[in-house]
Parts: sequence; structure tokens; C-alpha cells
Amino acid sequence: MNNGPYLPFTSIFAIGFIRVILFIILVILLYNSIWFPAVIILFLLIITESAWWWSKLGLKKLTVTRELTPRRLFPGEKANLHIKINNNKMLPIIIQYKQKLPQELSQDITKTVALKGYASKRETSEIPGLKRGYYPLPELEINSRDGLGLYYSQFILRESEELFIYPEIVPLEGLGIKAADLIGERADRRPILPDPLRVAGLRDYTPEMPARLIHWKASINKDHLLAKLLEPSADIKLLVAVDAVDFFAQEDEIGFEKALSKAASLAVWADENRVPFGLVVNASQKGLLGGVSIPINQGPSQTTLVLEKLARLEFNPLGELREMLQVERNSITWGTTLIIISKSPSIPAPVGIRHVVYL
Repeated sequence: MNNGPYLPFTSIFAIGFIRVILFIILVILLYNSIWFPAVIILFLLIITESAWWWSKLGLKKLTVTRELTPRRLFPGEKANLHIKINNNKMLPIIIQYKQKLPQELSQDITKTVALKGYASKRETSEIPGLKRGYYPLPELEINSRDGLGLYYSQFILRESEELFIYPEIVPLEGLGIKAADLIGERADRRPILPDPLRVAGLRDYTPEMPARLIHWKASINKDHLLAKLLEPSADIKLLVAVDAVDFFAQEDEIGFEKALSKAASLAVWADENRVPFGLVVNASQKGLLGGVSIPINQGPSQTTLVLEKLARLEFNPLGELREMLQVERNSITWGTTLIIISKSPSIPAPVGIRHVVYL
């Protein structure tokens, strides 16, 4: 919340000068024994002052929390915005809150809640995931008012909440390619077996895992069983690159969105098939500096990172893709398949690339 409440203009009685004038008139009327108008003005002063204190005290011992779940969506899914209000005092209150939303998502959310003393309430509103993007939620306006609606006191809740809407995911066949186009045909039709000599990392051991995967030395140090993560025996690695320059030059924002959808779909496919992958995009990111350059890796955290980067991307190119690929050439391992998503497939592949696929 901010440093303190303020009282926006809601009625003529919200102007302090008006109340002072009324008080002076009351004194004059009482001095001249004009009782009936004096009683009316006294009544107005009591009502307005009581209403003023009611609206001001409404924010005392008030707790408001905001929670967004889930924070990561695919197009068509919905997030729930939970607003919990706790009135930790005897005085009943009337609270109105307003959550502004980016115009790409929905209209602003405004609700009024009445609470008795020492009561709480949780309000839930849906936010549809209409368009890919990264959306930090603006501040939450919290207004306390009296029962007559004469005064409002306001606080601003500035706790950050952010929503990621990922690109649309389509099956690999929907991209017009097959898995063989990415990893080549295999004469041996047996599944890729893990190489017991190549340990990619550690994870908690579960009973369904073979006992031979237990890493005994690490388990002793951590005081619980850890299992080895083994790399596939086939060195299949993908680097997905999106060239934003041509899309921007042709003002093809729809094509750019489709390109990001292809990149996201490839990332999800690679994750499902335990194929290491990376991402390079020469476009700006909302909330971050520079383009996107994620080294080749694998695992759930890699997929989340790639999808979040794709959500942040703006239709604004930064430099040439070939230059970004040259900068990344030292981190590209031999045998990597480079997938270039561009409107003009004429970008040379850096050293170490096994073959290039243009989409």
C-alpha cells in the first residue's frame, strides 16, 4: 500500500471549507436562538463528520492480498485473480476495489464488498488468456467509503503480479515437418537408450527407478537417495532460431506470431522427447533488455525458460540473426540441428551445425 489515504471529491461535503462554513452558520444561529435551522445544520455536521471518520477508519487494520493463479497460460486458458480482504476491527466497512487490466486481456475488474467487524471475504475473477504476451498486472486500487457514499479513502496495493501467456502449441505434423526431418532417419528402430557413462545431473530417487541409477556417494552426502539423470546415447541437439527482421519489414505481425508458435511447439516436442534444445530470437523482450539467446540444454526448467522468453517477445527486431548466431557459435556443440524460422531462408549456418531446417 502507499504512504497514506487520500479523499477524492465525492460530494460537496467532502470540501472542508463547506463544513467550516456550516459550523460558522450553526454558531450564528445558536447565538441568535434560531433553533430549527440550527438543529438541521447540526444534524448535517454530525452525519458528514461521522461519514468522514467512517471512510477513513475503514482502511485501518485492513489486510488486502492479491494472488494470481496460474501465472502461466496457453491461449484459451484462464487465470483466476483472488482478492482476499480481512477486516481486523469491530467497525463494519464498505470496500470497493478496482483492478486495471491490459486492454489485450479484458476490461478492468471493479467490485464492492461489505464486511462486518472481524470478517473476511475472498473474491475471485477470471482473466482470459486471449493473446500471447507478458502482462505485469497494474496496481490495485482499494477504496473505503461510508454508508452514504459521501467520502472515499484510498490505498494503492503495489505488490507485483505477472501473467505469462505462451504461444499456441501445435503438433509437429501441423508445422509441415516430421521428427525425421529434425533428427534424421534411424536404421536401428530400437528406442534411444540412456548412456550409463554420461551423467547429466541428479534427481530424487523414486521406487519405480532401477536401483542401478542410485548415486550412492551423493546420496550419503545429502542423507537421502538421489538418482542419476543419464543423457541419451544419441547426440541429438536442436537450436531454434527465429528471424524477426523480415516479418517486421513486411509488417507481418500475424506471421511473426505463427513463427513464435512454431518455436514453442518445437520446444515442447524436444522436451517431451528428452532432446536438448536452445533458442535464439533477434527481437526485443518486454520487461528485459536485448534479444533472446538461450544455450542448448534440457529439462523442465529449460522449457519454462524458453516459453517465458517467447511470451515476452515484442514485434520489434534487434539486429541481424546471422550476427547473433555467430556470437553463439562457441556454445554450439558439434552435430546440432539448426532450425531457422524466417520468411527468407538465406542465413548461413555457423560452424558445428550438422544440418539446417528452414520453416
